[in-house]
Amino acid sequence: MKKHPEMDISHFETGGIQTNVADLMVENCIGKIALPIGLGLNFKINGKPLSIPMAMEEPSVIAAASSAAKFIAQNGDGFITYSTKPIMIGQIQLLDILEIPAAIHLLESLKDKIISKANESCQNMIARGGGVIDMRTKKIIVKENYRAEGITDMIVVELLVNVCESMGANIVNTICEYTAPYIEAVTGGRAGLRILSNLCMERRAVAQFSIPIKKMAWKNTTGDEVAKRMLEGYLFAKEDPFRASTHNKGIMNGIDAVAIATGQDWRAIESACHTYASFKTGKYEPLTHYEIIRKGNGDEKFYGYLEIPISVGSKGGVLETNPLYQNIFQILGFPTARQLSELMACVGLAQNFAALRALAVEGIQKGHMALHAKNLALSVGVPNHLTQEAAEFMSASGRVSSDSAKAYLEAHHLYSELRVKHAPKQVSKPLSTFLIEVKPQTLNETITIHLALDCLDNRPNHLSIETVSYTHLRAHETPEHLVCRLLL
Repeated sequence: MKKHPEMDISHFETGGIQTNVADLMVENCIGKIALPIGLGLNFKINGKPLSIPMAMEEPSVIAAASSAAKFIAQNGDGFITYSTKPIMIGQIQLLDILEIPAAIHLLESLKDKIISKANESCQNMIARGGGVIDMRTKKIIVKENYRAEGITDMIVVELLVNVCESMGANIVNTICEYTAPYIEAVTGGRAGLRILSNLCMERRAVAQFSIPIKKMAWKNTTGDEVAKRMLEGYLFAKEDPFRASTHNKGIMNGIDAVAIATGQDWRAIESACHTYASFKTGKYEPLTHYEIIRKGNGDEKFYGYLEIPISVGSKGGVLETNPLYQNIFQILGFPTARQLSELMACVGLAQNFAALRALAVEGIQKGHMALHAKNLALSVGVPNHLTQEAAEFMSASGRVSSDSAKAYLEAHHLYSELRVKHAPKQVSKPLSTFLIEVKPQTLNETITIHLALDCLDNRPNHLSIETVSYTHLRAHETPEHLVCRLLL
C-alpha cells in the first residue's frame, strides 16, 4: 500500500464491517465469511498501467490473469476498451388486453407522456443526467396448452433508463412500479410483473487486444503454433456447448473476482453474461472471440475480443456501507461505472487467454496444482512459515496431495526435534528432502520413505526416487529439484 499511505488498511483485516453492521445488511445474520483479496498485476488498459483487486478462494486465477496481462502488455499494446451508456431495461407485464394491436398503437402514441410520468419517480437521477429516455413494446404469444388456464397473449412495456453511476436495480424497479398504474389506466389492462431485466443489452463493455504472431511464442512453442492451438481450442468451444460452458466459466472467474472485491452484484452479472452467450445465435457459445488477422503486407496478429452486458455501479448500495470498498476503489483510481465495467472485461479476457493458452500448450493442471499445493499444505496443518517448503516438496515429487503434505510435515517435525538437540544453529534454515518409493515384488504394497536433511544453503533441494512404468516416465530436473525414477 505504498502508493496509498493514507489508506486505513485495517479494513483489509476486518473485512470492513463489524458483526452488528452485518446484522443490518442481511436477515438472520450469524457472522461474516472472509475471502482473500489479491492484486491482478501488469494490466495496461487504454495505455495506462493498473493493478486490479480480485477476491476469490481459488488458487491460480489471479496469477494466470496477471501473467496474461503482462504478456499482452509487453508483446502487444495492452487492452483497448470501450463501453455503451449505462442503460438498464425495466419491464411491465400487461395482461387481460382484448385488442393487443390497438393497445400497442395507443401505448406508442402516448410514449412521451408515459416517459414523463415515469420520470416523476426519479427526479434525483434526472438531476444527475439520467432517467427514463425511451419506451418500447412487444407482444408475447402464449402457447396453446396455457390458454386452457385462461391465460391470453400479453404486452410487455419496456422502459429504458439511464442509471448514471448506479447498478440500477432499485431505481428501475421503483420506476416500473410507479408507472404501472398509469399504463393500466390508459389501456384498461392489468399490470403483472414490474421489474428490471438483468439482460442489460443496452449496457455493454468491450475489451480487446492484438499480438503479433511471432511474439506469441511460449513454453518452447513457436508463436505460429501457439496461435494455431489456441484457435483450435476456441473453435472447440464455439461448436460444443459442453466445452463452451467451461470456457465461459473461466472468463467469469476473473470478472466475478473483481465484482466481489468491488461490491457488485455478481449474480446479476453472471445471469446477463450466460444469457448473452446464447442470445445471438440461439446456441450457447463462447463469450470471447479469437482470430488470426493476416494483412497483405505480411502483418499477422492474434486478436482477442470480449463483449459482455454488465451492470455495475460506482455509487450507492453496499459501497456506502462497507469502507473496504472505498479502499478498493482508491486502488483502482476511483473509476466510473463504465470504466469499472471495462476493466472487468479486461480481467475476464486475460483470464480466458491464460486458460486457453495453458490448455492448448501444456495442460491446465501443471500450473494449477503447483499453486494449489499451498492450500493443501495449510489444510493438513502445515504452519504458514512452512507452506512454501511443503509446496516445493510436493511439486518436486509430482505428488500434490494431502498425504504428501502430511508426510513432509511429519519428516520436518521429526528432524526439527533432532536439530534442536544436536544442531541448534541450523534450526532456522529450510530443509532439503529425499523421497524413496519402491514396490517390492514380494509385497502387495508400496514402501515410502521420507527423509529431511540439512540444507547446505538457503535453497532446499528435493531428491525423489520412485517406481514408475516407462510410459509414465517424466524427466524434469532443475538445480533445485532432482528427480530420479527407477524403471521396472
